[in-house]
Amino acid sequence: MQNQNIRPFFYFLVALFLIITSQALFADTMFVDGLIYATIAKNLAEGKGTFWNLHFTNTFMSEFHEHPPLAMGLESIYFKLFGTSRFVEKFYSLTTCLLVVFGIMKLWIQLGFKKSTRWSPILFWMFVPVIFWSCNNNLLENTLVIFTTFSVYFALKSTTKKPYYYLILAGLMLSFGFLTKGFVAFFPLSYFFFSWLFERKYSFIKMVKHTLLFLIFSIVPLAIVWFISPEAKLSLWNYFQIQVVKSLETIVTVESRFFIVKRMFSEMILPIVIALIFYFSYFKKRVELRLTKEQRATSFTFLALGLSAVLPIMVSMKQSGFYILTAYPFFAIAVANFVSPQLTAFTNSLTLTAKVNKRFRNVSLGFLVIGIALAFLSTSKYGKDEVKVKDMRVIFNQLPKNSTISICPVMNEDWALHSYYQRYKSVSLDYDFHNKHRYLLIRPSECTDFQIPSEYKEVKLKTIEYKLYKLN
Repeated sequence: MQNQNIRPFFYFLVALFLIITSQALFADTMFVDGLIYATIAKNLAEGKGTFWNLHFTNTFMSEFHEHPPLAMGLESIYFKLFGTSRFVEKFYSLTTCLLVVFGIMKLWIQLGFKKSTRWSPILFWMFVPVIFWSCNNNLLENTLVIFTTFSVYFALKSTTKKPYYYLILAGLMLSFGFLTKGFVAFFPLSYFFFSWLFERKYSFIKMVKHTLLFLIFSIVPLAIVWFISPEAKLSLWNYFQIQVVKSLETIVTVESRFFIVKRMFSEMILPIVIALIFYFSYFKKRVELRLTKEQRATSFTFLALGLSAVLPIMVSMKQSGFYILTAYPFFAIAVANFVSPQLTAFTNSLTLTAKVNKRFRNVSLGFLVIGIALAFLSTSKYGKDEVKVKDMRVIFNQLPKNSTISICPVMNEDWALHSYYQRYKSVSLDYDFHNKHRYLLIRPSECTDFQIPSEYKEVKLKTIEYKLYKLN
């Protein structure tokens, strides 16, 4: 089948993505975690902090070791190349999602499926609701899932040719994954075990050998960095103490350890419904649509691999739905594999005749134009921080770049506020009134118990919620 015959499938998928995400794709706000990472990446591009000693603001986490630095280091390249426009982090986030799509397709083809059906696992991955949200919000997991997906791709490839070469690449991907989000990157090490358990394509001894080599090639690059760079060693040790130890001992964000499992099932409802629609659409047709024993085994392998990314998170009470983004490429492949005969039949029905293919292409292109238009319209939209951002842009006319201003103490816990002011004008916020700064920012509805010092006079501005004061 010619590649041009399946292009409408990709036009259609891109169109759906743009239409569904159009409200937030290029909006002028972002989820606070992604905003923090963008701010740190921008600072690194401007020479504030170093790769192993990242910098947030002058007054708030001036040394940032909450996470390993690789994702923010990679994003800083975008800021160096494209400047500090508010769209830079959006484009970086979209780039990571495109690379994940590429990785899923490479895995699908490596599993032996025809190129004409490589759109199908993308469909199931894309309809996991959190995927749309994550592609808009610059999460560390967006970068991490690139490395975990390609690590499994290279691991799979090592079973067919050049085992050492591809295992080195697979291990290197996990090293990069660790430098992105830490220990959660290592779940692909279970791939050979699950493949042996369900598919039995190689012996137990070979499985153990490949797993050990996979582990060694993952750890060696990290060990080299640890021993040759004191700055890297200190950075990673600080990350371990701040993020890993505290999340296990003290940090609680959910009421039950099963939160992550429940969230996984809720996110997978829509892909499963779509798979069932494909299955029952061809159920009564006289077509051989049964899975082979090998195909069923492959689906179980990838289901188990996805679960290996989810279940270990239950050891901690610090959980969030986006922590398991790395699992969804493997779940998508497993689901697509279960209904692969139906998907092949569907693909053929839309591409075998030029007339039907042309109609599908025209419909897909029409939706794509609509999606692109809606995406551009989103540039004038705001999210939940609309008032905060609008007031900030008015207040920025008064503030020098790279300055520090005072805030009332209760506002210090507003991470988004710190991020917006640092991200867009390199302004640091200081709640300590022993350090008297020229300007004072308050939000009256929040700072109800705060007494404004008499030496500050209000600057009359057309703001909605925030007020700016200046020393007499």
